[in-house]
Amino acid sequence: AMFLVLVGFVAFWIASAVLTKERGVRFAPTAMETSSRVVFASMVFLVLGVAGKLVLWRFGMLGYAADAGSRASFSGIIPWLDFLGTLLYYALVVSAIELLGKGTTERAMKVVFWVSFLLSIGFGVISGMKVSVLSPVLNVILIHGITRRRLPRSVIILPVLLILLIYPFMNAFRSNLNGGYRA
Repeated sequence: AMFLVLVGFVAFWIASAVLTKERGVRFAPTAMETSSRVVFASMVFLVLGVAGKLVLWRFGMLGYAADAGSRASFSGIIPWLDFLGTLLYYALVVSAIELLGKGTTERAMKVVFWVSFLLSIGFGVISGMKVSVLSPVLNVILIHGITRRRLPRSVIILPVLLILLIYPFMNAFRSNLNGGYRA
């Protein structure tokens, strides 16, 4: 057991030495302009992701509120709808890298970022899953940390505050769903 602890310390030491070393290549270049392909791809991801989430929500197959009977009757199409729903998160990641990492001034990328961020949180609330509400926020924090190579101190307390705010709301929402208030 002591050997594993020592190996862990050595691995941590090596990783910290590698991460603190200045490199000439940045994760995200500081080009202010975004190519039209990236803008188009992020918009397509956004539209398809929202469409997939809306279809899942409309048929009662989104998150905690999912009805087992409806999931069984749509078993052939559910993986495709789940894939389309994940494209919303891809739009968020691509637009966050462009906006936070590259510092783009492209208006379309700002719109895609904020729409995908708010819709991801909104669909997370609708799904009744705490992790679905927290994951867009944590993804943006992680992308900010990777592209800027540091995290602001205020970001460390943000997930704790979100958990404290979300937990009672989600428990009440789930008890309502279990009490017969399903759509």
